[in-house]
Amino acid sequence: MSSYAKVALSVGFGAAFVGYLGLLYMPPRIEIHINDTIFYMSQAHDLTQHRPIQNHTYPTGYARILALTGIDMGRPWYRVVLINLVFLSVGLASTYKLLPPALGLSNREAASICLMSLFSWLFISYAPKQLPELTFFGTTCASLFCLSKVMAKEGRPFWAFLGGGIFGCVAILVRSVGVALLPVMLYVLLAKVDRKILRWAFPILCALGLVLGLTFRHTIMSPAYSEALTDALRQPGSTLLDTALWRIQEVGEVGQNVSQIAFEPREQLSYGDEKTNRVVPLLPETGHSYGALLNLQAQATAYVVGALFWTLIGFALWRKRITVVDVYLAAYLFILMVYRCGEVRYFVPIVPLVLAYAWAGTKALPFPVPRWCVASYVAVFILFGTIAMANEWTIAFVDREQSYQAFDDIVGVFQHRFSRGL
Repeated sequence: MSSYAKVALSVGFGAAFVGYLGLLYMPPRIEIHINDTIFYMSQAHDLTQHRPIQNHTYPTGYARILALTGIDMGRPWYRVVLINLVFLSVGLASTYKLLPPALGLSNREAASICLMSLFSWLFISYAPKQLPELTFFGTTCASLFCLSKVMAKEGRPFWAFLGGGIFGCVAILVRSVGVALLPVMLYVLLAKVDRKILRWAFPILCALGLVLGLTFRHTIMSPAYSEALTDALRQPGSTLLDTALWRIQEVGEVGQNVSQIAFEPREQLSYGDEKTNRVVPLLPETGHSYGALLNLQAQATAYVVGALFWTLIGFALWRKRITVVDVYLAAYLFILMVYRCGEVRYFVPIVPLVLAYAWAGTKALPFPVPRWCVASYVAVFILFGTIAMANEWTIAFVDREQSYQAFDDIVGVFQHRFSRGL
């Protein structure tokens, strides 16, 4: 690694550290259009009150982590952000170790991917939220790192597989889509089995996987997700078309690092109405704002960038050797393709993988890509990320008091509900 690259990476990581450190000062926030925050808040409240969880809309693993660290009704909020930052660090440290053997990248390239991930508007905007995306990212990457050690026969394979299984179980408890790790564990096990045994064992394993999948769907998966999956499977044609367009656009938003959410300063988007005992959404006025125009432009270019990224990912996957990261990414994307819902937040746990596979794809092209093109892209990506970080700092240091008041109103509504047993 050249001295110039080392200095650039050091400055970049230092700036990212300062930026994320400032997010610890973020005021409590609940954005009503992502009302999962409210569900996790109520789950953690039940646990801190030493009573059974009443709301099982989502898995309870993240709420248990919140309760374990003494967070009740979103307070103290800096601990919410700190939990996200801890798991973000674990995930990126694991990713840094995973990428070179999985994709043939150098340590400098792996470090560049991690730096770009830190400046991704998705990581920046989700770090101060009471949502499990970054916790899931950290646990899945840690599981993949342990399982990769088993495949590489480094250290003690048994303990590495056990560690991968433990982190995998935590990931599933945090988010249902963590079941994408099960094919990875199966792949690691089968890689150690003689092929003659595999021939007769394969049908049994497929049947066992089907039984486990159905059991998971009817016991652990929430009814809302199960019903949505049933509706999607009844309309496979339209489901694939809709999800394909969504996934192209969402990957484009990851790749271009531009979003209205990341660029337009915003205030608390909901408040608690004491008269009606309801949480009421505040719809932002975007008719004449630069954010609305930017959003239209970002959506249009996202399809182009997304198609380019998917092409590069395809080139990166065109390799003879399959790794645990390949299996996980394939399983994760398969779940997204059969689940008929479009939200870019589903890509938060795989932001570094999307960037890394696209990066590897540029190296696998039949023609060389000039270094200045890659360097320019990285610089623009980080510039957009800096603007996204500035937006979050605006909320933390400028709109702080208003956000506190809105959150206090919301908490008051929910405390009144809890006192009535609702």
